[in-house]
Amino acid sequence: GLALLGDTFRFKTELGYKAADFKNGILKGNLVIMGGGDPTLGSTRWHSTSIDTVLSQFYTSINLTGIKDITGTITPDNTIYSGENTPPGYNIEDIYYPYGASPSAINIFENQVNHHTRFSYLPDLENPPIIHYYFLTDDNTDKIDAMNNSFPIKTIDSLAIIEYKDSDCEPTFSTANILKLFLKYYLIKHNIKTGEQYVFFEEPFLTPTRFITSYYSPQLSDIATKTNHSSINLYAEGILRALSTNKYGYSTLDSSISITRQFWKNEVGDLKGLRMTDGSGLSRSNLCTPLLFCKMLTSYTKRDNFDSFYSTIPVAGKDGTVKNFAKGTAADGNAHIKSGSMSRVKCYAGYVTGKNGKLYAVSVMFNNFEPDATVTAACANLIGKVAELKGGKPKKTFVVNRGKL
Repeated sequence: GLALLGDTFRFKTELGYKAADFKNGILKGNLVIMGGGDPTLGSTRWHSTSIDTVLSQFYTSINLTGIKDITGTITPDNTIYSGENTPPGYNIEDIYYPYGASPSAINIFENQVNHHTRFSYLPDLENPPIIHYYFLTDDNTDKIDAMNNSFPIKTIDSLAIIEYKDSDCEPTFSTANILKLFLKYYLIKHNIKTGEQYVFFEEPFLTPTRFITSYYSPQLSDIATKTNHSSINLYAEGILRALSTNKYGYSTLDSSISITRQFWKNEVGDLKGLRMTDGSGLSRSNLCTPLLFCKMLTSYTKRDNFDSFYSTIPVAGKDGTVKNFAKGTAADGNAHIKSGSMSRVKCYAGYVTGKNGKLYAVSVMFNNFEPDATVTAACANLIGKVAELKGGKPKKTFVVNRGKL
């Protein structure tokens, strides 16, 4: 993503309207939110991405146009994403948890909210129905718990929620509609009315008559840093999908993977041993050899923005998911390492500086093992050995015998 999109790339979410007429503050048409695949929208990791900041920008821009009343409705436009949003290799068990949130053209709150977060119709509306929207993920127990209003629902977009009304429950809104609801009632709160019915036009479905404003995400270098430090799968998936959006104007998973493979083929040549089915590595269908990872990492040192990429990787023993990794070894405070793990899988890849001052690409992978602590220690030991190198080149390959773990 950093190579093809650039460090300063920003995701864009646009707001516009499609109207037959607009005068005296009355917009006879629809407000349109055009999704750009921004995975940070509504995130609390930056002040600029918080839902209050986003809604405030939208409202300010709408207000400046002179709009006081919208006869139509607010319409989310998800059309830049084609095909299924959830990567086909994701395990059904994984999509119910925060790390399994799948991407959409319009994301919100990193597509996860705990079951205590609810959104209901405001009490000052005429004859408001009593409806509460409960989100899928339960951050307190991290379990699917019917008693806590947290249900496993097959999602169409990115995040499933349940509508409660007269004791009936059925899946209703996608992430796009959640953003629509928040914007709708933010505008109502600021005395801008919106209708409930979509206004139809003979022209192309959602093409706006006028663009009102564009909201931009943080720079990609900042998003990549958060991704690598906190292992945010949704961000990785969003960055992957941005490759084909940037190239073609629309995005499919297959086209994004194709662009990625072509990039690495140009960089390292033979991609034997690589099978890629998503952007985050969550799918167990993904395959890659440690040698290929090292070739990729080595090739990237020759790129102009290597320093930017290098700075996104957490430091062993200091921060991110490797804050407690390799403590007491020569890699502690030295190795810029990204971890990756799931049940019976543990991997590390990144860079280590040897005592000779040389930078080495390293990749360590373990599969089908237990106990976990023993393997983590073995990985730290191996990477620590690289950090202790004093000669010009490694004199041997460090191998851990399975029988001696």
